[in-house]
Amino acid sequence: QLYVGESIRYTVRIRIGEQMSKATLIAPSGDGLDVKQIGDDRQAEPVLNGRRYLVITRDYQITATKPGTILLRGAEFRGNVVKSGRGFGSTLRIPVEKQTDNLELTIKDKPASYQGLWLPTQDLQLEQQWQPDNQEVRVGDPLTRTITLRIKNAEQSSMPNLALQYPDKVKVYNEKPVYSTVNGYTVMTLKQVILTRERGELELPPLSINW
Repeated sequence: QLYVGESIRYTVRIRIGEQMSKATLIAPSGDGLDVKQIGDDRQAEPVLNGRRYLVITRDYQITATKPGTILLRGAEFRGNVVKSGRGFGSTLRIPVEKQTDNLELTIKDKPASYQGLWLPTQDLQLEQQWQPDNQEVRVGDPLTRTITLRIKNAEQSSMPNLALQYPDKVKVYNEKPVYSTVNGYTVMTLKQVILTRERGELELPPLSINW
């Protein structure tokens, strides 16, 4: 079960123990599903029961785009196994097709009563760091605020805009957000440099995200 806008990770692993030609992997698919490959293929060559295999692992991110019951068609592998023929220099190419099981998904719509940004995910982590990390600064000295947002299995395009309203007593310089992918999380790092303009007590705004 997923909500509209929620993503899951789909991993395909192929173990090949024969010489192949014209090998191709067809991505999983489904009406109302957005499928994208994540990163590059990973390869290994283990020896299992005295036989060497080529193992290829590929990750996909699947995002639900509409509610309802949707059939996720499994990934499909196609290729030719190359065998030596009986005649001198002749070869045989035997077509091979393998497909993973289909999966039925139930996609739930956003609740009608929900207010604010719609951000469905299994896990969201938000943290900040201050440099310097004490509570006293001199007028004109820079104060750096680094905000890190991690959302599991999220599209970069779905990351929220971290807008903060600062008081007029400070000048704020925003650096361009930096995005990365770590262990299934899309990570956005935002750095702000804050300059104080006058003496006195100063309250800086907190940051909260509904999800």
